[in-house]
Amino acid sequence: MHGLSRRDVAQIADISFNHYQRLEQGTSVGVSAPVIVRICDALLMEDDEKARMLALHQVWARPRRPLAGSRVAGSQAAGEISGRQRASSSGV
Repeated sequence: MHGLSRRDVAQIADISFNHYQRLEQGTSVGVSAPVIVRICDALLMEDDEKARMLALHQVWARPRRPLAGSRVAGSQAAGEISGRQRASSSGV
């Protein structure tokens, strides 16, 4: 049995081939839930499969907060690097 090509899926989902290709490769910056639904429909996914894809999208699209203390840890690391640079440049 012959399946759909990437171009076919993109055309049926009414999105550009390049955008669909970037989504598949994981290099797209973002995608809306309606686009996910159109892709699921183009792929003839069952309702439970579509629900899983939307749940994954919801987790992925949620804004990420920086980890607690990451700013402090970054500042400490920068201080250690600059301290080493000063020590090496002063001949220590």
